Amino acid sequence: MVSCCDCCPNQRRTRRKLRPARRTRFAGLRKTGGLINLAILRNRVPIQQQNVRISQLATGPLRISASREGQRLRLQVGDLPPLSFEDLFPLKDDPSALFGISWPLGVGVKQVRGSSQGLPALPSPLEQGDELYADQEFADALAFYRAQGLASKDREAVLTARYKEGLCLIALQRGADAGTVFEELARAVR
Repeated sequence: MVSCCDCCPNQRRTRRKLRPARRTRFAGLRKTGGLINLAILRNRVPIQQQNVRISQLATGPLRISASREGQRLRLQVGDLPPLSFEDLFPLKDDPSALFGISWPLGVGVKQVRGSSQGLPALPSPLEQGDELYADQEFADALAFYRAQGLASKDREAVLTARYKEGLCLIALQRGADAGTVFEELARAVR
């Protein structure tokens, strides 16, 4: 399980005083044929998850990778198909942000490596709108999304801006206006 913070339930469970566990190799767990749960969490809530039989994993060292490319979050274990999620409103850049792995007690980990990608010097109007949306300043976010929708020549950016415009309208309790935006989007993607 990969989580975005150190407060997920599994990690809290491991913080209690525990008796020393007998060291186990992951190869031993493979023989059990049990299930493992892969999950992408956001604010402790699973946004994408999948159960995998341990026997589906290749022998040898277990490789787990998690990444963000633009708005797409991706989690892959070994050669299994990756879990992915389109994160329309990325969490704010926070120097205290964490990532974590909930791992079975007594099973060793050889290496964990993390890296981060710097933010652009000047955020785009979509990114500025996302910041405002995350701060629940929906009317201001709406203005940025509308400006991006009108100014961009990139069809994908226009559709994204319009979708986020509709979400702002819902947050502002303007359901009828949001419905109009979503109907226009549905016609545009046909």
